[in-house]
Amino acid sequence: MRGASGWRRFTPSYPSPHVYLRRHQASHAQIQLMTSRRPERVGDLIRQEIATLLIHGDIKDPRIGFVTISYVQMTPDLREARVYFSQIGSDKDKEKSREGLMSASGYIRKHLAKTLDLRSVPIVSFHYDPSFDYGDRIDKIIKEIKEEGKE
Repeated sequence: MRGASGWRRFTPSYPSPHVYLRRHQASHAQIQLMTSRRPERVGDLIRQEIATLLIHGDIKDPRIGFVTISYVQMTPDLREARVYFSQIGSDKDKEKSREGLMSASGYIRKHLAKTLDLRSVPIVSFHYDPSFDYGDRIDKIIKEIKEEGKE
């Protein structure tokens, strides 16, 4: 634009970069907090969907015994889901159940794609969760200590 004194200097309507950064640092922290919780929330949804498939008998693999889905650990980019399960029985039964779940992972991914509204469906892998065995072992030790204390 041309004024009486020549060319006018153009002044932008947005604030200086320093003000811009100060304003958006808080929102950046909020975004980081939100994204750090998102894998947990998506993992909980996946755990619920897989448990529902197992309860309703949609997965018809005879190798899968009575399993409980403990938790799901997601990668931060939501591309992979490590599903942890527990089962009462021998190590051979646990391995058979793991193999059955791994063979059904394609069907599970297809079901997750239909039910969950995600940009990409995570790759699902199954792992045995030894925390229940550890808890049982501690319970046995405590019972033994109590029995020794009574004698």
